[in-house]
Amino acid sequence: MCAKTGKPGILKNWHKLLPLLFLFACSDDRPTEKFTPSIYYWRSDVVLNEQDSLKLDSLGIQRMYVHYFDIKVYEDKLKPVSVVEWKSLPPAHLEIVPCVFITNGAMKFLPDTAAETLALHVFTKIEKINAQLGRSVPEIQMDCDWTPETGPTYFRFLRALKILCESKNWVLSATIRLHQVKFPGKTGVPPVDRGMLMYYNMGEVSDINESNSILNPEKAALYTDNLSEYPLDLDLALPLFSWVVQFRGNDLQELRSSWRKSDLEEDSLFVKESENWYVARDNGLFKGQYIVKNDRFRIEEIHPDMNLEIINHLSSRWKTRPVNLSLFHYNPYEIENYACNRIKEIYSTAAE
Repeated sequence: MCAKTGKPGILKNWHKLLPLLFLFACSDDRPTEKFTPSIYYWRSDVVLNEQDSLKLDSLGIQRMYVHYFDIKVYEDKLKPVSVVEWKSLPPAHLEIVPCVFITNGAMKFLPDTAAETLALHVFTKIEKINAQLGRSVPEIQMDCDWTPETGPTYFRFLRALKILCESKNWVLSATIRLHQVKFPGKTGVPPVDRGMLMYYNMGEVSDINESNSILNPEKAALYTDNLSEYPLDLDLALPLFSWVVQFRGNDLQELRSSWRKSDLEEDSLFVKESENWYVARDNGLFKGQYIVKNDRFRIEEIHPDMNLEIINHLSSRWKTRPVNLSLFHYNPYEIENYACNRIKEIYSTAAE
């Protein structure tokens, strides 16, 4: 406690402090995080040529979330699989965020007491891959669609991993699904620094009555009423992919991720049934695959306007606006199909 020495001298000249007090009142000393256009790279081999680099630069992309490996149950053990291979290194100015996908089955298999051990193994594996990359990373991200059953083990794993990340000054983030945002009391909130709201794959792809399992704005809106109350600061991931879903009768046959609507339109084997449905008129071969007469094909495409609609819908619902908007995922064909100017529009709208 300070000793009393009469009238404090600072108050004698209080009027001289007014400009300084006004300056502090008008300033916000909280750090302002810069909006970062980002994209996912979700293949096991990283191959980025000069054209890819130019394309990324033209879109203003500054950060790439790279799939490093999966953790799955393999031969009665938890093992890293689909480990990334650097066939070429990303541009030096591009921030790289390692991503690890952990299956919910792996969390069921993992004894709760082994969560810290798994965290150390994952951390060490990421460090080794970073050494191959030859640069530091600002963040790592865990991707797991945990359930109330597996949440306690997964969260114990994350707490141990977060301690290890702090030793490297890495941010630890985790992916968050829509149902986890809507029901945090049931699913729990992961003990990480940030979340990435995965705003896609929100329908049941095997349901023949589904219109678009990738993105359904009406269905998604049912999950975001309480978005501003979610305890974690959230970034946003939006879809940049399409596929064709093949049915035989009412049963899902295959998910054709490399097929496009234009492929079916241009081949006489298929007849247009409705705007997003085609049917095989006969048995035949298509792209090396045997097609059975009356097989039906649902086209699931994502258009730029759909993503813009999502951004506008969410704009008034965030607790804090996302500092990273990431598209999933990098595919030169999809980028050309979208048109670069429309992708720039998505980023600029999110930055407003």
